[in-house]
Amino acid sequence: MKKIAAALNSHDAAALKAVFSKRAVEKATDLDARLANLLSMFPDGGVTWKRDGGVNAQGSTENGKRTQMLGAVYKLTADGKDYFLFFADFTINELSDPDNVGIYGLGVTPWSDNIDVGPMDAFLYWGSKIKYDESDADGYPGVYAGYDNTALSLHKMADIVERVSSQDHLGLREMFTEYAQAGRAADIDAGIDKLYALFPKGDIVWQKKGQQTAPVVHETGDKGNETTLLLSTYRVTSGANDYWLAFAYFPQNASDPKNEGIYAIGVAPRTASGDSAAEKALFSWTDSFDVDATTPPGVFISQ
Repeated sequence: MKKIAAALNSHDAAALKAVFSKRAVEKATDLDARLANLLSMFPDGGVTWKRDGGVNAQGSTENGKRTQMLGAVYKLTADGKDYFLFFADFTINELSDPDNVGIYGLGVTPWSDNIDVGPMDAFLYWGSKIKYDESDADGYPGVYAGYDNTALSLHKMADIVERVSSQDHLGLREMFTEYAQAGRAADIDAGIDKLYALFPKGDIVWQKKGQQTAPVVHETGDKGNETTLLLSTYRVTSGANDYWLAFAYFPQNASDPKNEGIYAIGVAPRTASGDSAAEKALFSWTDSFDVDATTPPGVFISQ
């Protein structure tokens, strides 16, 4: 961490690149450009840091040989702003490549106390997917590339499907924004019960990356002070039943931080024509949402 901080403060891209493992340098996408982008986050240097939590170790030992990767998180401060830094470091790698020792993945994102939504959520997801055996493509090597709205939508959809499939009522309700829960808790609870009744056995299959349309994005505010609303619609199936599942999601909300998270979820039976009364009602409901949250939050079951 001392080497990373020194490179950030001196804007030394070569020194920062030198901490990466040989394999990370070979496999990373646009490493030089992403290093430059990382350094641009700290134009005046002055980075101070402290560890935030413990160190996570993963690895394997076979026939007396060992591979170990350590994951560490730090809180950085520069120019009065706080950031979250994560790196995954091969400290020893005797099983796959003894020369492949060093940083495998490094990323920085603006600090947020709410780690369950938006940029912080996407960042921590990337870090959690970095594996010592490189078994998860979502945990790519090199420098964290940041997030895009499609990735945020996919990640949140996966969370919704997991909770609906397991009939986790409390888990799904807690995904809703604090604002939504405070104003319409009883309606949300009743809506979740109706939603779960549509999927009593779970076994939900849904569109994955590359199969869905990008979310509709409504955004206001300057960079670093944005309010963003994502409106996403996915096709889901459970057994022989086919549905549309839509949701309104505030990944960041500078105008009202208590309104970050899932704002609304809606479901309608899917037809081949796509223009049934239930589908039209769902699509109209989804289109009604805006960054000012003028449409009430909750769960909408269109049948």
